[in-house]
Amino acid sequence: MRGLGPRRSYEGMVKKLTPPGARNASPAKRPRATISARAEDPERARDVVLERIESQMQMVLEAVASLSEQMRSQLSELETKLSDRITVLEQVVRQNSADIRQNSADIRQNSADIKQNSADIKRNSADIKTLREEVAQLRRDFDRRAEIARVTELEGRLARVEAKLGIAS
Repeated sequence: MRGLGPRRSYEGMVKKLTPPGARNASPAKRPRATISARAEDPERARDVVLERIESQMQMVLEAVASLSEQMRSQLSELETKLSDRITVLEQVVRQNSADIRQNSADIRQNSADIKQNSADIKRNSADIKTLREEVAQLRRDFDRRAEIARVTELEGRLARVEAKLGIAS
């Protein structure tokens, strides 16, 4: 370290080394050397400045250590919160996966049921077509029933007349 030359004053060194917020500190907090002591003993002045630097460095180290501890604490809290959230999300994903598997099974069952229903509908449609044809035939037969009854009656009469006349049919 360079020594304090005649042009450098102790106060100038202190101003340069003291943080801006600490310049207005009370005299009780900052030891002041007398002007005569500064002029007479440059090594002592240098030692005082070095002590101040050491003191300030100690404060900086303590602040860094405190900040480091705060950061560790905050990181630990954040890790705990995130871990809890991840655990919840994992449970939700597991439940959703189970629900999806169940829905997939239900969809497969519904697809099979739909195929069966489609086959039943085709069979029922064929049965309905057959029944319609039978109903149409029954209507025709019903409508011709009177005609058939007359023809049957006429055939009976004709058979009796033929029997009286002795004609064989």
